[in-house]
Amino acid sequence: MTIPDGVERDAEATQDSTLPLDDGDIHVCQDGPRDAPALLLIHGSASSARSWDPLVPLLTGSHRVIRIDLLGHGRSAKPAGPGYGIPDQGRRVAEALDRLGVERAVVRHSTGGSVSTAGYRAVLGARVELLPGVGHSPMLEDPARTAAPLLAFAAIHATVPTGRPVVGG
Repeated sequence: MTIPDGVERDAEATQDSTLPLDDGDIHVCQDGPRDAPALLLIHGSASSARSWDPLVPLLTGSHRVIRIDLLGHGRSAKPAGPGYGIPDQGRRVAEALDRLGVERAVVRHSTGGSVSTAGYRAVLGARVELLPGVGHSPMLEDPARTAAPLLAFAAIHATVPTGRPVVGG
């Protein structure tokens, strides 16, 4: 991964792991301090966690950045049969975050926003804030332009008390 000019990479190195779930293994990448607020980055259709690589170094100074390959994508399992719908993907994301000890996260990207909403509706008491309008084109053209509103949104929602079973959007 290329780190943009002017961005230091002093946060913890990427930790790749595979979480075994009942219907297939999920690949997870984590960057940044593990005790920092979580930013969950879920790719869109026909993509993978790597689609976020240009943005990660801009976020890890203040956040725990979690990227998940949805089932059927990237380095996650690709089993035959049903189970690739948004509710199923959301349930898997929620289960993965539960195993990682994440109670709150900020996320947004295309299908990823829908998946995260579905997952958090399935987990009583969990909280997710959805940042609208973060997509591939601006991110690939100018990662810093994408990082700025994401970090600002995360900072605002970091002050909201946990435990509210509400989904923002």
